[in-house]
Amino acid sequence: ESAQVENRKAEAQKALDGKDLEKAAAAYQAGADMGDAECMYRLGLVCRERQQPDEAAKWLQVAAEMGEADAAWEYFKMTGQKDGSTDYTYLFKAADAGHGKAGFRAGQLYEAGTGLPDGVDFDKAAVYYEKAAARGVEGAEEAVERVRKAAQTPAFQTILFKDYQKYKDADEDRALAYLRRCAARGHEEARRTLAAWDLKGVEKARESGDGTDWAAVCALYEEAASCGSPEGCYGLALLKESGKGTDCDKQGAASLFLQSAQAGYGPACVRMGQSYEGRNDPESAFQWYRKGAASHDSQACLHVGLCYAEGTGCEKDLAQARKYLSTALQDGIDEAAAPLSRVNLACGDACQADGRYEEALECYEEAAAGKNAEAMLKAARLRGNEELNGYDYTKAMAWYDAAAALQPETEETKKERICLKAAGSFAESLEYMQEKYGGMLEGTHYHLGDDISSGLLDNVMKAYGGKLEVEPSEIFLVCDAANALFWGKGKKGFLITKEGDVCTSQGEKESLNAFSGVHLDETHSLQSDTGFVFCTFADSDYGELDESFAKWLTEEVILSEDEYATAKACGVFEDEEEAAEEAEEETDGGDGEDLSEEEAEDSGCGAPLASASPTPHQPGEGPGREELRAFTEQLARQVGDRHYFLYCAPEIPPKKLTNALTSYAKNMDVDPADVLVLCDSTVRGSARDGFLLTWDRLISSSEGCFALKDMECLEPSTSNWTGHITAQPGNRKVLAVGKDKELTWFCEGLNRLLKR
Repeated sequence: ESAQVENRKAEAQKALDGKDLEKAAAAYQAGADMGDAECMYRLGLVCRERQQPDEAAKWLQVAAEMGEADAAWEYFKMTGQKDGSTDYTYLFKAADAGHGKAGFRAGQLYEAGTGLPDGVDFDKAAVYYEKAAARGVEGAEEAVERVRKAAQTPAFQTILFKDYQKYKDADEDRALAYLRRCAARGHEEARRTLAAWDLKGVEKARESGDGTDWAAVCALYEEAASCGSPEGCYGLALLKESGKGTDCDKQGAASLFLQSAQAGYGPACVRMGQSYEGRNDPESAFQWYRKGAASHDSQACLHVGLCYAEGTGCEKDLAQARKYLSTALQDGIDEAAAPLSRVNLACGDACQADGRYEEALECYEEAAAGKNAEAMLKAARLRGNEELNGYDYTKAMAWYDAAAALQPETEETKKERICLKAAGSFAESLEYMQEKYGGMLEGTHYHLGDDISSGLLDNVMKAYGGKLEVEPSEIFLVCDAANALFWGKGKKGFLITKEGDVCTSQGEKESLNAFSGVHLDETHSLQSDTGFVFCTFADSDYGELDESFAKWLTEEVILSEDEYATAKACGVFEDEEEAAEEAEEETDGGDGEDLSEEEAEDSGCGAPLASASPTPHQPGEGPGREELRAFTEQLARQVGDRHYFLYCAPEIPPKKLTNALTSYAKNMDVDPADVLVLCDSTVRGSARDGFLLTWDRLISSSEGCFALKDMECLEPSTSNWTGHITAQPGNRKVLAVGKDKELTWFCEGLNRLLKR
């Protein structure tokens, strides 16, 4: 058949030589019918010459599709220009097939970017110019040199990166081709972007688990490393070290580890640091760890923190150790918790030794958060120190309890906790009880703090709170034992104030100071060890929670006899006998000799009982100073050394007087030198409850101030359980206190003055 085709070509050429286009066309047609591309091309040319453009285009296109370069070039010339635009498809077919002129024209297009979707491309222009040069096209060689230079310019890098951005969302393969070409020319953003794409590809490949194509992973790491990625170098080093996806190459891996570490990649820096630790070179190890920490690598921060904590390879620096270990722990490195706790503890000790208590507390509490019992106890001691800014009773007690949960409580720690409980106010201990057990009391008949609704509070005040002269703002806890849905709610039960007063719906009032414990008896009565009944629960209301409440109130708020004894022995309460001796020594001048009146006035606690120039008494001003001075001296002789409640000037214990003046008399503008008598009604001996008698006033912790000139008499308490000292007129309660001989003497003696 090829011989026949050649015969047809010869016939056609002979016909052309004789100017017989029709016969030439017939011969080429016969060859074309046999599938010969050259005959198709020649037939197209003859048809064009015979003014048969459609037939010519048909055969030229068919020949072009069969790879006939000249046919593609001729077809492009015939049909490329349509409707004012140019279709370069067959131009590039001709150029790709090796047509010289087509190649030159294609190179021009890519050099200028004319009519091409991606514009200028000097690389492709060079390819086509080279094809044209190979065919001897004039000017092609010069064009090759020109576009090769242009391809190395930053401007062309920018063009390639824009082409990548153009296709990155629509055509990943095309975009990646542009990105790789751009990165190969050193475009930094392209290099970073390609490395990131490679590392993302690694993540996807590894998600396949056991089916991971490690060779593909290795190829991705290699490309990332070639782009200068420290992570790519590190990943490739691991593969070369293990032989996964590539040949095992320990030396190559070591070089890559170093390259990655020098670039500051954290894991590589840690690897280098560990390597130098193994060589017994802690200084170099520390430097590598610190370089890794600078890039915020968590493991590097851990190692830097450990180095600073122990002074390994560097100067010991607890502040720096704390900084880096904290960072590591925050980043999820649990291994940092234990050393950080030790460092915080040591930092706390150093700060406390320097008197920087707030910083010490911060360190201790951070260490305590790491379950360090020693730090918890140290934090508790600082939180429980009223002289420091960080004083917080609730937090202090919480730390003591947390430490006790981790290790057995020592006798010394037990004493500290008891002393804190004894020194704290009732408001503080009640708040801690709420903090500790409030959640368990929600929804029960015990209501604390903000859980006391306005409706319940109104009912309590109407039922018994108002009668017992309690201010709503003073109430901290309400027990509603009424078992009512609404109307009777709060009318039965009890309340506890922030000052520790217990008021019951039976009209009784007593201070928690008077008790050593609270319990539930067999009749379901909540009562104190002294027999004071808070309330009695109906059988339907009683439950285990009520027993728990009694236990919690006793443990967290009320001082037991043993606790009181411990606190007193530790000096929480002033030793009254010692205070009296000190006051006597001060009065005597310390050598047993009598002091002058001036010396007595300067050294005594409370008002002086002698005056060089007594103030004349005016009618209607209440008892005069001479009368009050005589009354105080007579009362002091009656009380003697008993001092169960009363202390007379000038032998009032200084601490008791200070406590009274800074608590209930704080805003009364009382001069300590004007105090004649102090009554301490507290069980603990703090004198924060009771009353003071001055030259012109009786100042009560319960009721406030009574002017002596307005008083008719003072009625002593007549009941051991529900008694009150009452001022007339007005039936005003001065103090809730049981019947007592000292207090009766006080009331009777003062009444004699008031009647005058």
